[in-house]
Amino acid sequence: MSATTGGRERRPAEVGGWSRRLGSEGVTGWLFSAPAVLLLAVFMLLAPFRPMPHVLEKLIMLKNGVLNRPVDIFDLFYHLLPTILLALKIYRTYSR
Repeated sequence: MSATTGGRERRPAEVGGWSRRLGSEGVTGWLFSAPAVLLLAVFMLLAPFRPMPHVLEKLIMLKNGVLNRPVDIFDLFYHLLPTILLALKIYRTYSR
C-alpha cells in the first residue's frame, strides 16, 4: 500500500511527512548525528557531577579489583556506551 504523488510512488514512511520534516535519514539520522552523540557522551561521562563521576569511580574500582557486582559492571558499560558509539561513528566516518 503506497501513495502516488506526481508520478512518483512514495513509501509508507513518507506518506505522513516524517521523512520531509527530519531529512532523508529520519529520526535515526538526527539521533545518531555527531553533535547529538558528542553531547550525550560528554554528559554521560561526567554524570553525576558531584561528588565523583560514575565512570571515574567505576574505573578506580576496576583498577583496585573490586568491580565485581553485576550492577557496577552494567553501570560502567551504561556510562561508556555513548562514548563507544561516538568512537564507532568517528571510525566509520573517517575510514571511507
